[in-house]
Amino acid sequence: MTRTRYKMFEGDHFPYFLTLTTVNWLPLFSNPTAADFVFDSLRYLQSNNQLNISVYVLMETHLHLIFSGENHNHDLSRFKSFTARKCIDLCINQE
Repeated sequence: MTRTRYKMFEGDHFPYFLTLTTVNWLPLFSNPTAADFVFDSLRYLQSNNQLNISVYVLMETHLHLIFSGENHNHDLSRFKSFTARKCIDLCINQE
């Protein structure tokens, strides 16, 4: 009988691993202003106890995030919407 290393848990208090990518893998976060949008948003979520962020890595084209939280689906949806809007506005204003 084989034994699996992976265990499935129920509930929101266990950590999740998430990767978010930019459209077409554009190197958006090489722009310090766009990267600051992500950092500020993550700080906001953590300081308001919406997400418990264990670790994150921001690359030019994507974000890796390990987190936990009670209402993480809603909070991450707002995070993605807010940062996407800020980055789109940044790109439009730079043209």
